[in-house]
Amino acid sequence: MNSFIEVRKRGKNGKSLVFLQCTKKNYNPFLKKEEQCQFMVRKDHFKPDSKHQHIFGGIMDYFGQKLNDNINNSQFEEVLFRFIGKKNISISTIISQEFRDLLLYIYKNGCKYNSFEALFQYNSRSVLTKDFINHSEMNRTKFLKSIRSPCSLSVDAGTVGSHSILDIVLYCYGKKPFLYQTIRNFKGDYNSYFNSVNQCLSNLNEVNIKIVSIVTDNLRAQVKALDHRDQNSIMKLSESTYIKNIIRVPCQCHVLNLAMKDFFSIESNSHVIPLSIRIIKIFHKKIIKRALQSVSPSFISTRWKNLFEIFNWVL
Repeated sequence: MNSFIEVRKRGKNGKSLVFLQCTKKNYNPFLKKEEQCQFMVRKDHFKPDSKHQHIFGGIMDYFGQKLNDNINNSQFEEVLFRFIGKKNISISTIISQEFRDLLLYIYKNGCKYNSFEALFQYNSRSVLTKDFINHSEMNRTKFLKSIRSPCSLSVDAGTVGSHSILDIVLYCYGKKPFLYQTIRNFKGDYNSYFNSVNQCLSNLNEVNIKIVSIVTDNLRAQVKALDHRDQNSIMKLSESTYIKNIIRVPCQCHVLNLAMKDFFSIESNSHVIPLSIRIIKIFHKKIIKRALQSVSPSFISTRWKNLFEIFNWVL
């Protein structure tokens, strides 16, 4: 008859649960000590007459074993494919370098841990979320400290679901665009743009990141708050020489879109867009795509440079 001890662990909802762990022990010659069976069952699910298979850490002298090139990996494939299907993981994620790096780390270092819990200690969503955010903040701080050259900001507002969002993106030469800040429930008026961007500039200046330009579209509130030529802008009202020298640059995608809209608003050119949409539909037919070995961009009215991309592709 197996004996059990009570162990308290947190469930998925973060609540403390009582488990029963088997007390059976087995000597591990690699670790040179006894290991306790890792089988556990929730106390309220425990059946006294039930049997179980003993589970030990599985930490063996892996590198001292005789290698076998004919190992059947069907069990691993079964676990992997079940993981993909159950969690709706994309195939591109599974074959990504990041996923391979994760498996490679486990492969190289897994046997150095004295238990699975030491390698992966997350059984609570809240704990994992907290640690993930902390890790992201550390990487964010590290990235900001690495910036040495003058930078630009790109400011854009929109709606995600039912939330109004303001995105402030940092552009630095030689680095990928960096989402510096996202402001939820953004009002979208002059004061909101003025205060949000002004605070952002102040925060960046404190970590020695200098902004030389701000990219916006032609929204009136954005122009009034952020255009260096407007008398009500941050640049004109600031007492900081640094901020006074920042210039606003109109978004070129938006400018291109407006120029093309003006062109198509001329009566003699009004037929171009409907005709272009019909032509693109022809290019999207399977027989045409196979013959050309290429796919044209789809028409998307809300994408600012979409028409330019279509005409450029056709030409």
